[in-house]
Amino acid sequence: ANGNIILMDSDYIVIALLRSHQFEADVTVKVNEVYPIAYTTNINSDQTIHVLPADEFLDWANRKLVESEQQHPVPVESPEEAGPVDKKDRKRRRRHLTVKQLLLGQDSGLAVCGPDIIEHCVLSAGLSPSQRLD
Repeated sequence: ANGNIILMDSDYIVIALLRSHQFEADVTVKVNEVYPIAYTTNINSDQTIHVLPADEFLDWANRKLVESEQQHPVPVESPEEAGPVDKKDRKRRRRHLTVKQLLLGQDSGLAVCGPDIIEHCVLSAGLSPSQRLD
């Protein structure tokens, strides 16, 4: 059975855990020891977290929004061509990019953090991860 629950303080000292774990012969996860972050990250040597000034980030986000709109255009049909359209069908045709989707994009520089960390950060900033970008 895989899985573990580890409680740490702000300095990554393990306070409690369900089961100890050994990454290597000399690297283990134990109570009252520093958690070995380097052994659990998904970041490879070619993946880094990018830090952009606010104006550059906004330019990038606007470009991604335009790309998304071009990839998923809302079809424009005259009422005569379209026929009856129910609400579910209308929602299926319209695809909006959300804050979380934007930040999870491979070129965001943050995708390596994973969806849970990104969602936590977005919520901590007082935003909704499911907020649509229009």
